[in-house]
Amino acid sequence: MIDVHAPPKSDHTWTDFFIHIATIAVGLLLAIGLEQTVEAIHHAHQRRALIEDMRAESERTVQILDSDLRLAGPETHWEKLAQRRLSSAEPVNGIITVTLPDPLSTGDHNSRIAPRSVLQIAKANGTIALLPEDLAEVYSRLDYEADRYMESQADRLRADNAVSAVTGRLDLSVDPGATLHLAATDRDELVRALAIEYANEQHSLRWAAIWAGAADAVVHNVHSVDAMGPFIEEQLRLVPRNEPAPAGARP
Repeated sequence: MIDVHAPPKSDHTWTDFFIHIATIAVGLLLAIGLEQTVEAIHHAHQRRALIEDMRAESERTVQILDSDLRLAGPETHWEKLAQRRLSSAEPVNGIITVTLPDPLSTGDHNSRIAPRSVLQIAKANGTIALLPEDLAEVYSRLDYEADRYMESQADRLRADNAVSAVTGRLDLSVDPGATLHLAATDRDELVRALAIEYANEQHSLRWAAIWAGAADAVVHNVHSVDAMGPFIEEQLRLVPRNEPAPAGARP
């Protein structure tokens, strides 16, 4: 005869089930919270590193551009004197003889390229999105001024090449102290080329000052575009006021 037994009573209740589910849910929330905390700490570290890198790069930029501005002054002044001497010379027997001014400074002025890679890398890898909005605007303004300076340098190079084309055709040198013998029409052509070169150099120097001022503002950790103005104005004082500020400048 077969004995039939009732199934054993389960030791697990609905309360135990809900406690188990709750434990799993709490564990998942803790894991997610921990992951987000780690990510937030990582982003904060990236943000601090980006700000420090921008400040260090801007400090180098100020040093380079400030040096260029101070050294370029005597060079551009010499160019203006040379233009005036050429323009005022009177022809004798159809030939203009002019001895260019002596150099106003000693040594060669070799411009260095100011760095600007940090923000480009931040844009490429997306870390620029970690910045607060006001600081991102400051860095964008800095990048804008750097772009305008590079454009002015391209204009300056074209003007330099135009002068070289004239002096090459006339087979002469416009070095300090050189004596030139020119027909009046050749003198006028050379003066025009030198005037365009000078204007482009002044234009480029002013953009260099604007970029240097914006970089100096980053060095001093400003947090608004408006706060960059005094730093730009301070750098512009290093540039002779012979030409108007570049169109589009926003000091």
